[in-house]
Amino acid sequence: VWSSDALSLEDESLNSFKYYPNPVNDNLVLQAQSNIDNVSVYNMLGQNVMTLSPNTVSEQVNMSELRDGTYFVKVVSGNSVKTTKIVKR
Repeated sequence: VWSSDALSLEDESLNSFKYYPNPVNDNLVLQAQSNIDNVSVYNMLGQNVMTLSPNTVSEQVNMSELRDGTYFVKVVSGNSVKTTKIVKR
């Protein structure tokens, strides 16, 4: 019997991870259950355009200086990693 649960390495710390608004104009709000260790923002070319080390459960990422477009936001909390696509307007 095969079960996807048996192969899962997912950590619970980012299961209730929230981010808003999307699309974002200025500030992107990130919220997690445990401390957010690292936030990296990448453009569509894969270039790192911003890195933060907030060490808090809630963080506002100031994206006002970034050009309009699509970005990937990678959030690290403990052993968990979550990557989301964000549209900047």
